[in-house]
Amino acid sequence: MADALRGSMDAAEYKHVVLGLLFLECIFDAFEEPRAYVHSFAQRVHFAAGAAWLQSEAAKLDAAIAANRKKLGYGG
Repeated sequence: MADALRGSMDAAEYKHVVLGLLFLECIFDAFEEPRAYVHSFAQRVHFAAGAAWLQSEAAKLDAAIAANRKKLGYGG
């Protein structure tokens, strides 16, 4: 099977390809957990930023409603 995959490439040259792929797989596996942590952290930060924006927009809306109520004479 390996002979069919490597074709006319010498086995000594082919081992560099295979070892390189194995190295990349090890590196990918080593960074998978930290990458998942960073992704979940980014989601939490994005949610917090969205919540802060929503809170500021609600405050603006409350101020606008209070100003309109005051103009119309409904409370102070």
